[in-house]
Amino acid sequence: MVKSMGKVTPAGNGIGLRSIGTGLIVNPPRHAPPLSTAVATAIDYVGANVPSVRLRNLGLAAAKSPHCLSRLFQRETGLALKGFINRVRRGRATRCVPSVEDLRQVLRIPSR
Repeated sequence: MVKSMGKVTPAGNGIGLRSIGTGLIVNPPRHAPPLSTAVATAIDYVGANVPSVRLRNLGLAAAKSPHCLSRLFQRETGLALKGFINRVRRGRATRCVPSVEDLRQVLRIPSR
C-alpha cells in the first residue's frame, strides 16, 4: 500500500483490488482511482478482526459513520461492505474446516 496526498493506493499486482491475506479481494484495475484512507482502513480492520467485525466498530476505526462508510466502500470497490465482511468470514471459515480425507484419517475410516 502506498500513501500519496492523503489517499492510499493499493500495491499493484496487475490483477485488479488489494489483498488482505484472504485472497478474496484483488486490487482495483490500474485505471481506477486510489482507495480513500477510510476504505483502506476498513479493509485492513476487517482482515484483522474477522469474525467479530461489527459495522459500528468498523465505522469508528475508519472515522466515518457506518452508513457513510458503507456507501463509500460500495462506490470505491463495487462491493457492498456487509457482503465483503461475509466473504472474508466465509473464506476464513472454509480454511478451518477439515477435508473429508483428513477426517477419515483422524477417525481411521478406510477410504472408498
